[in-house]
Amino acid sequence: YAQNEIGCTYPYEFEIEETLPPTVTVSPEDSCPEENTGVLWVETSETEDLVYLLSQAGSIDRVFKNLPPGVYDIWVEDTLGCRTLAQTEILEMPPLLVVPPILEADCYTDAVRIEPIIESHQGTVYYAWSDGSTQDHLIATKRGNYAVTITDECAATIHSWDLEIRHTAH
Repeated sequence: YAQNEIGCTYPYEFEIEETLPPTVTVSPEDSCPEENTGVLWVETSETEDLVYLLSQAGSIDRVFKNLPPGVYDIWVEDTLGCRTLAQTEILEMPPLLVVPPILEADCYTDAVRIEPIIESHQGTVYYAWSDGSTQDHLIATKRGNYAVTITDECAATIHSWDLEIRHTAH
């Protein structure tokens, strides 16, 4: 029943619609070794008037950046204050691990293939040789020092060394 301003009461009917909590999906991007580069992308079934909470720090942005590896609770709060929880983990990516190449040359060859061994990396590996080439190997055709700088997607670790070729058939 409802009452008007002069005290009369009358029946009043209304419907309360049940609202479902939003569906929450969190997509993590892992962190580079020893850096806080992890990212959490939050997707929801609803897009209007939601607040995204990570460790009680509220945001209207669906992306949380510069996070270290770890387990995260993400709450999505609607306009009624109702929260939906999703949990995810940001892992630490493997470091770039490079082993110097084993050079095998004999007196009968006029070239030596220099190819570093990549034991672990994240994403694409990039090479910068001292002669300007960017391939994963170098063919040395004369005596001298050869240097290579190797980086991966994280670019957190850079390996560089000099390789001296002492013998070729020339």
